[in-house]
Amino acid sequence: MRISINWLKEMVATDVDPRGIAERLTLAGLAVDTIEEIGGDTLFEFDITSNRPDALSHFGIAREVAALFDAPLAAPVATVEESGPATETLTSVAIEDAELCPRYVARVIRGVKIGPSPGWMVRRLEALGQRSINNVADVTNYVLLEQGHPLHAFDFNLLGGNRIVVRRARPGERIVTLEKLATGDEFREIELRDDMLVIADADVPVAIAGIKGGKGTGISDATVDVLLEAAYFQPAGVRRTARALKLDTDASHRFERGADIEATTRAIDRAAALIVEVAGGTVSRGVVDCYPRPAVRTPIPLRRSRVEALVGYEVTFDRMVDALRGLGFAVEPLRDTEELLAVAPSYRVDVAIEEDLVEEVARALGYGLVPSTLPPWGGSGTYLAGETERRAVRETLQAIGFNEAISLSFVDRALDDEFACTELDRAAAAGVDLVNPVLDNKPRMRSSLLTGLVEAYETNAKHGTRNVRLFELGKRFLRPADGERPVERETIGVLIAGTVDDADHRDRRDADFYDIKGAVEAVIRALRLPSFTFERARVECLHRGQAARIVRDGHVLGICGRVSPELATRRKFKSQVFLAELALDRMLGIEPTPVTYRRLPRFPSVVRDVSILVPKAVDYSDIVSGVRALGIPDLADFVLYDIFTGGSIPGDHLSMTLRATFRSEERTLTDDEVSASHRSIVDELASRFGASLR
Repeated sequence: MRISINWLKEMVATDVDPRGIAERLTLAGLAVDTIEEIGGDTLFEFDITSNRPDALSHFGIAREVAALFDAPLAAPVATVEESGPATETLTSVAIEDAELCPRYVARVIRGVKIGPSPGWMVRRLEALGQRSINNVADVTNYVLLEQGHPLHAFDFNLLGGNRIVVRRARPGERIVTLEKLATGDEFREIELRDDMLVIADADVPVAIAGIKGGKGTGISDATVDVLLEAAYFQPAGVRRTARALKLDTDASHRFERGADIEATTRAIDRAAALIVEVAGGTVSRGVVDCYPRPAVRTPIPLRRSRVEALVGYEVTFDRMVDALRGLGFAVEPLRDTEELLAVAPSYRVDVAIEEDLVEEVARALGYGLVPSTLPPWGGSGTYLAGETERRAVRETLQAIGFNEAISLSFVDRALDDEFACTELDRAAAAGVDLVNPVLDNKPRMRSSLLTGLVEAYETNAKHGTRNVRLFELGKRFLRPADGERPVERETIGVLIAGTVDDADHRDRRDADFYDIKGAVEAVIRALRLPSFTFERARVECLHRGQAARIVRDGHVLGICGRVSPELATRRKFKSQVFLAELALDRMLGIEPTPVTYRRLPRFPSVVRDVSILVPKAVDYSDIVSGVRALGIPDLADFVLYDIFTGGSIPGDHLSMTLRATFRSEERTLTDDEVSASHRSIVDELASRFGASLR
């Protein structure tokens, strides 16, 4: 927002140079980003935070300057000379939704002559980035920049029934806005929803409340009589409508942050007086002020002890009182105490609690007085529940070559539908859609961490990085099918794409199902979870033949597998992508296997490999269970070492190389003992699973 120093000094008398004013305002929380000197004037570019709508005008900044420099403040003059019939005999205002529009004020100016604005007004508007339109429209923009309250002018004779109705839009209603499209001379036509507030005449909408006026009743060269509007609209309603219609205007920028409900009459009087000055005409007597429930400001208590505790230095009670009164607060000291009651002015919509008053005192006195010290702390920190386990997961995955990703919780609806996994939460319905999304292209809270990992992979692939290993710890958001409010589930997401190192790190190969399965097993080992199994599964987004779920005691802890070819083709993946999603909150609820001491082996191990052909229908987990069931006392380990398909291998079979490790805790095993155990394993594989030696 731009502020003219010449215009500012018409409202507050101070001899401080512009740079001194900028520094003091910045220290008081109103940051001046740039200072520019143009044509004998100095322009400030402000970065006003969203909680300070009162500072979005010259008069708002003038109030701050007057308080900070103890300078006299002169409000803009608004002397209205009224004549002719009373305004209430010419028009009427009906508010049908007092929640979205608590106040609406109207005036009528008759006999105006539309033309160009005087040079002084045009120069002032253009210096602040406003295009001159005509004298009446320019006055509304001028008062907006001066006082911060949006106004709108209607051609009174084009209003159906010469009246105003503030209501919600009706189904199917449309409006053509005043603003032309950037691509040509066509005006924008908008279809309205029934939750949007409009300003209507007796028949149709003539403006979108708090945002944009309609073309049908706009000021033109033929306008003779003007109805001037000054209103207050609920911030949330304006924000919702502006986002839905993708309209960001000077008016919506102020209304959605919170305007001053008491500034309506002051602003409309100022505008009416200026219109008569620059366009002629006469102002009808009185105003139509529809204000069903006047706002009441609640007194806020403030203790001197609380001020000193928060600002960190001594503040006298009198300085507290003077600081707040200088900022426009009504202050009542409480007798025989160092406490007071303060009522915030109507334009300070951001002040509601004691801490807000402390901030106001600190701003007035200057943040530079706050000492640079660390706050005292006498306690000791502790990890949150489960934090040790989360650290173990992160360290384990990082140790085997993964990078941690942090993605937005907001996602594209189509992408979320593609990778949502109902296998983990069968009782959950669709994802959580936002009524007022922060990002228009991401209107949903993610129901799976896989969406963020997939987007990260696609971004890497576009930049030439196709070998990707990512994981993320975060929350997904689900809406239960029973209609209860959304729930959060802590989850681990894992992604592997491209190539990986082979077993001896001498070469690289394409990633496969066993890499993602190994990553899942690494996580489970890090969490020390007992007795889990992998089972074949059908998961919507995964390859039907390369997908598994991780199960313990009948409960699904996660899924893993390769992205289905159809989905990979649709997403234009450059390589095969493998995904896993684990329900971390469920895993943290499982009692981990105790860590027990085991001494290092005293006797050597003997390793024997067996290469077999086995039907593809046989599960590896069944093979391991069958071999373990033999009860061989000296079998220390039994794992899959290699797997091969194609070539001379029959299409319905695959080749497995299994590695058995034998070791005794009491002595060195003989070759005959190892061979006997090895033979029993081979016989079991042949008889139970139809395996044959290669």
